[in-house]
Amino acid sequence: MHLLATDVSNAVIRDVAQVRDGYRQSYSVRSNGLRAALLTVLKNGNASTLDIINNDNNAKATLRGIMEGLPPSLEVKQLFDQSVFVRASGGPL
Repeated sequence: MHLLATDVSNAVIRDVAQVRDGYRQSYSVRSNGLRAALLTVLKNGNASTLDIINNDNNAKATLRGIMEGLPPSLEVKQLFDQSVFVRASGGPL
């Protein structure tokens, strides 16, 4: 994000973000009772979900390419695909 301040001499973080005093959150993921890792793939807010999934070089194709280089003992599962609902609605999100 690019910011341009023309009327002020100082910009502070609270002007553009939420600042909280807290602790670092940690998440644990389990699959069938075993420790696992979770990778969430999100689109940019300006991107069209339909354009992304209809592109030949989409996230799923990229992941398939990555998986080819992983050890066969590593199990990769897709847990959720929002594009299914976008296609069913017939409109971009």
